[in-house]
Amino acid sequence: DAANEFFLQAHEYLPPDCWENAYELSFRIYQRLAKTNLMRGRYEHSERLLNHLIEHAVSDWDKAEALAEQTTSLSSFGNFNLAIATANRGLAYFDKSIPSDPEQASQRLEQLMRLIEQQGDVWDKILHMPFTQDRKRKIELAFYSELIPDLYMCGWVPQLYLSAAQSTLHCLEGGMDE
Repeated sequence: DAANEFFLQAHEYLPPDCWENAYELSFRIYQRLAKTNLMRGRYEHSERLLNHLIEHAVSDWDKAEALAEQTTSLSSFGNFNLAIATANRGLAYFDKSIPSDPEQASQRLEQLMRLIEQQGDVWDKILHMPFTQDRKRKIELAFYSELIPDLYMCGWVPQLYLSAAQSTLHCLEGGMDE
């Protein structure tokens, strides 16, 4: 409650031209207020803030990060199909959207599995993998952390396996997130 109140007050103090004159601060306040609203069960408020955040995001990474937050919000309230669609919008910024067609997903999975097999002892590498500090990598990992259970809940098995393989390869190429 205290964090939500803090960010609500910060939001109220933002000037009308906040997106033009205090973009980074405005982005973070909207992002944190949306998250604290979600934590308090105020899904509709959170979604409005996230939509506003996506609308005003200026860089692809800001848009992707806002979409990752929205994916989390949608997943939290059981809106799995929309969460999957939102995650795919975000993964498109990385050229890694998950196809809805099971056959396409299976074909891409086979390609990725060959790449993963070339990595040697994957489990040992992951066990000793450092946490990434790269914002782009963290954002992409955030999508997978929500997308994998959402795909499971919807019974999209080939897409689930593809998402898991993409996440695994992504970690092997540059580290994991906490």
